[in-house]
Amino acid sequence: MQDEDDELIARAKAGDLDACEALVARFTAPAQRLAALLAAVVLAAATPQGRAFAGHLLRFAGVEFSGTPGPTPAGSPSLPGQTESTLDQARRQAGFPLLVPSALGPPDQVIVSDGGRVVTLQYGPIRLEEFDGRLNTVF
Repeated sequence: MQDEDDELIARAKAGDLDACEALVARFTAPAQRLAALLAAVVLAAATPQGRAFAGHLLRFAGVEFSGTPGPTPAGSPSLPGQTESTLDQARRQAGFPLLVPSALGPPDQVIVSDGGRVVTLQYGPIRLEEFDGRLNTVF
């Protein structure tokens, strides 16, 4: 393939119009497919549904992405079996490794819910929910 391209390029440089047309035909289709793919990605990213789908594809265990903050709920949301705890107690109760962002410092409030399956770390107005992201088989 490379030898054919080199030959066509040499012929096109020498003024062979058929070689020029062959080169244009060979590289036009892949360029058009790439342009169509890029246009589809840009259009998908421009719509809320496209961003939601991309977020769903990019989600990994225990982390969810949100583009814009929603309205603040009137009351504090609660989960089953919600109890206030210390960070050390929450680490012992959680059925998963509890990660604390060092940049935020120690949390103002720690809440363990649903038998240790969900841990809420409250940093002033910032609420960080951590949960076990492993898949379990249920029959």
